[in-house]
Amino acid sequence: MAPADGALDYYLLVGGPRACLRQYQQLVGGPELPPTWSFGVWFSQGFSSDSEQAVRERIDALSRHSVGCDVLHLDSYWQRRGSWSDMQWDTGAFPAPAELLADVHRSGMRACLWINPYIGAQSPCSSLGRPSRALAL
Repeated sequence: MAPADGALDYYLLVGGPRACLRQYQQLVGGPELPPTWSFGVWFSQGFSSDSEQAVRERIDALSRHSVGCDVLHLDSYWQRRGSWSDMQWDTGAFPAPAELLADVHRSGMRACLWINPYIGAQSPCSSLGRPSRALAL
């Protein structure tokens, strides 16, 4: 890929690693600080099968026992089994995901839905990249 006008700007960063990183940060900017809630308490069911009912029971138990929690983490089982990371809820186990997420938020927590950096081979989405070889299978 080349710039439209054919010109490139070159930058020379000089010094040790710390000095070069400082120069690079001045050039491109520094990282954003994550939101405060992301540094708080996260609660997960421990990577096991899950359901909307079980999540609601966790919300109730955290409240009943006065356990402060900033993020309720749902491991990969919120998705259809074998179709990891295609962003589709398992509507058998989670029949009303929008209402569940609203209830998590109303309880004072954020929801974190675990996804993986790949699409499961059993997912209907896995066929989308095959014609162009965009996905490594």
